[in-house]
Amino acid sequence: MDKTGRFEYTEKNNIGERLTKTRSDRKSSTPYAGSEQVKTRDAIPTLNKASDQDSQIVNSQQRTSVRTKMNPSRASALSDVACAVKTVASLATQNETIINTDMPFDGTDSASLLVRTKKRQKEKADKCRKRFKSESREIRRLSETADVLAEIINSGQVSMATRVFLNKDFEIEVIGKLLETDKCSRSDVQNILNSCVEMLMSEMKKKVKSVWLGFRQMYPNVPIFVLISYDNGIKLSEKDIPNSFRSFEFVFRHEFEVSEEAREITKYEENKQTQMCERQRREVKITLSKNIDQLLKCHRNIEMVGVSSIRSIKYGHRNARLITGYCIVVYVHVKGIIPYGEKEFPRRIEHFPVDVREGKFVPYSNVPGAREYHQCLLMGCQIVRCKGSSGTLGGFLDLQDGRVGILTCAHVALTEEERNTYLDSSSDEQLRQHISIPWNTPRMGQPDEYHEFGTVLKFALKPGGPSEVGVDAAVVTITERAREPVCGAFPKNQCSASGFTADSPMEFPSGHCTKIEDRMEGCEVVKFGATTDITRGLIAHNCLHARRSHVTDMAFKEFMYNQMEITPLHGFHRFAQKGDSGAIVFMAKRGNRNKLVAVGMVVGGTTSDTAVVTPILDILKALDLKYLCFKTFDPCPRPRQLLSLEDLKKGQEKQSKQITDQEKRFQRQINRLEKEIKKGVARTHEMIARLSRQIQARR
Repeated sequence: MDKTGRFEYTEKNNIGERLTKTRSDRKSSTPYAGSEQVKTRDAIPTLNKASDQDSQIVNSQQRTSVRTKMNPSRASALSDVACAVKTVASLATQNETIINTDMPFDGTDSASLLVRTKKRQKEKADKCRKRFKSESREIRRLSETADVLAEIINSGQVSMATRVFLNKDFEIEVIGKLLETDKCSRSDVQNILNSCVEMLMSEMKKKVKSVWLGFRQMYPNVPIFVLISYDNGIKLSEKDIPNSFRSFEFVFRHEFEVSEEAREITKYEENKQTQMCERQRREVKITLSKNIDQLLKCHRNIEMVGVSSIRSIKYGHRNARLITGYCIVVYVHVKGIIPYGEKEFPRRIEHFPVDVREGKFVPYSNVPGAREYHQCLLMGCQIVRCKGSSGTLGGFLDLQDGRVGILTCAHVALTEEERNTYLDSSSDEQLRQHISIPWNTPRMGQPDEYHEFGTVLKFALKPGGPSEVGVDAAVVTITERAREPVCGAFPKNQCSASGFTADSPMEFPSGHCTKIEDRMEGCEVVKFGATTDITRGLIAHNCLHARRSHVTDMAFKEFMYNQMEITPLHGFHRFAQKGDSGAIVFMAKRGNRNKLVAVGMVVGGTTSDTAVVTPILDILKALDLKYLCFKTFDPCPRPRQLLSLEDLKKGQEKQSKQITDQEKRFQRQINRLEKEIKKGVARTHEMIARLSRQIQARR
């Protein structure tokens, strides 16, 4: 055996010496003579059985497609096993006389059994030799190909190496051999693979939104292309891959396609109503704020980072389970694949465990749809960016020049191209503040682009930081005087499921807003959106960090720190959906459920049916607005409703039924009292009779 632990089989003399040494060792260790021959004979079927199992593994690996061939380390291990099996089998064949002298010979049956045994052993030995030769040729060929490719890469001919990678006959195992040796650096191989990614993206740009390169933890030398397609209902498959890339392994995902793990955990938390204690909540937030920048810097595939009181272990397996415990949650689009050139996520951050789940941030702008027209604008109605997407009118603002403005999201008021243009032309100092927009561009409409009412005045689109809140907001000036608001009402003034009625409608005339604090986690909130109308939810936490760009685009401007995560209240499927971006989130005043105070604004959601909300005071600060800038109104008058005859009949029937039920209830109470009185009278008579008997007995 050499230093690496592998057997050497080149010299026959060494084999004979090893066999002699093995026999002498066995003979010295056995208490009786001849036992070494029996043990040698008994060992052969075991070795042959092992060789059969190994042969099945190799044959099954050879039958797989080119993309899923065994990796080089597996091929090397199998070759070592094949060499060992071949040597032992050949030794057994060469020493048949020694092995067979101890076998029984009782006649024709025993002789035929001996012949069949020898023939079977010889066939297995021949099979091992053939497999060993084929494995050796395969490994030698892969090594030679890797050597040639390493010379091409080291000479600086990246384009030629890329063409070799994209050859239809290229085998993925060559990359493994190339990375195992020191003839070529991993960074050079990664550059070539990145060139392949760019070529694949250019060929499939109409079907694919982005492409990135990764690997699985158990197979770091096998590259995997992850293709993210548009969310248009068209599912990609291997047939859509160009022929030059057929030798690689691919993973296909839609833009917002993730597993159900995060959604199931969210529902479990809602049902159990698990909440963090104040001390642990503070500790996990401090830990996350200290390490968030380093975490985002080292891992490009992070979509969101948050906290949770439930940790998931081995999701999708038989022994999957949920553990109650405070943890840091890292959301990725594709779980189990690590971007090339990076390491796996840490198991723990300080003393808090890390739970990896699949999830994405989704901006809640929507394609404009049919909504009601309001001559006087109302909070919660649909607004449309001309030739763009739609959102929700948040709240009304008193601007410094005496005009009336509205608050909504920047991704609703501006298109992606306009946002990038303004951001690229602005300095870093301007990005930390708001950006003013030239007059008359762009314009907003309600309910569609043909009913314009104002123009975008300014917007703020900044990421924030570990101790700063990210903001995505815009201010729109109302230029049409006839469409200015007259009250703080919402389009629909009643929703019994949410606790509002015609006598007590949802309205926001006060213009009050408040700061989000840690103690508010678990408190109930309400909002009115253009898509979902009135919904209620609970504040989960206010330390969600969400990335709006994909892994291939490391635009730091699109990342938002320290957002609130809102879970839907029991009875509501979601707190917000697409089209609700810009809706103001309210919290009821203590002691009066219908007196609302603004706490945040909806900017998007997650794939686990939770909403992402930006604290309202940070929005006002980023837009350089005063604390009390929301417009105030007089309370909305309560209209007197005229009831029809049918309604009157229903009311009378309901009232008569209530009276009847009340009479029955009173009658039941009277009957119960009568029974109790009768029982009391009977007990009194019994007591009097007993006392009289006692008196007579004493006399």
